Amino acid sequence: MEFLTDGIGDCLLNTLRKATRVRIASAFFCPGSGTLELLNAVKHLTLVVSEEFTINDPHKLETLTAAIKLSVPPDSDDGKLHAKVFIADMPNGDAWVLIGSANLTEQGLFYNQEACIALDSARPEDRRHITDAQHWFELLEKRARPINMIQAKAIWKTRSQQRLSTVAKSNQPAPSYWAIKTTEGGNTHSIEHWDMFERESVIALGWEAVAVDPSAVDDETLQQAVAQAFPDMKPRSRSFAARTLRNFTAMPVGSLVMICHGYSSTAKDHNLVKVYAFARVADDLKAVPFVAGEWRFRRPVIMQIVHKTLTVGMMRKLLELGSFMTTLHELDRSGVEAVAQELGIQIGV
Repeated sequence: MEFLTDGIGDCLLNTLRKATRVRIASAFFCPGSGTLELLNAVKHLTLVVSEEFTINDPHKLETLTAAIKLSVPPDSDDGKLHAKVFIADMPNGDAWVLIGSANLTEQGLFYNQEACIALDSARPEDRRHITDAQHWFELLEKRARPINMIQAKAIWKTRSQQRLSTVAKSNQPAPSYWAIKTTEGGNTHSIEHWDMFERESVIALGWEAVAVDPSAVDDETLQQAVAQAFPDMKPRSRSFAARTLRNFTAMPVGSLVMICHGYSSTAKDHNLVKVYAFARVADDLKAVPFVAGEWRFRRPVIMQIVHKTLTVGMMRKLLELGSFMTTLHELDRSGVEAVAQELGIQIGV
């Protein structure tokens, strides 16, 4: 067993040059061209990554033409993949394993302060641990699934564009804090919009029949447009729709939004609430043409996918909300940060 803090990337590359079979589990995948070239030269390569295509470059994955490429969704029953394990079979029958903090990225291999353990079957004391690592990878491979490259590329493209275009606007008011539901239609016949949120890197609202762009009209005109779109809606409900659209439009760039399911006042404390992601608002409202089944009033965001759950009782305690049934709800900063802490994550957007 060897403890490595320096030369981790060089050690791995030297092994790749000689290996006949390589199996890699890495939460993040964004290697440099030299590492990609060596990976492509491995005759038998299996790669398992986390389905986080804001960081994992699908175009680089696609260049590994002969490799078996698999992914683990963030909401996997066994948890999000965060491991970094490299297993190499050598021509002489030996096995080499690298386990530690270094992801298969240029930063992780060559620039970050990382720490790893290298195991070699040539050392008898390492063989049992190598067998354990091999067995662990076999189980991971069975649970993983083929990568949906079309969706991965769409996510990568959208979020890459937003990273390039997001610029702080000096005249914007201070960021605010919100929760937004991904469902419409109540608890019994709810329609889920999370897939669209994730695919387009947006948060969105419904009331698709409203004919105006809320960002381009005053409050009176917006209320009239809502009334024309929903003539059978009660005046109180029309006012609520117009007010929600206005709040969504006025939300300052830089605001932090928790994307989640809601819960009713009658929900049992032990029921679970899904938290999909935290999102940082990246641009002004976009009123896109109506597409059946999708919400058209959208705010581009930079998204940190979470895919975790908390009980209704815990959400009530942290947010100080007895129920959360409205589509959009303004929160205190302390509530949002308390939810993140309870989920065991650090907000990184």
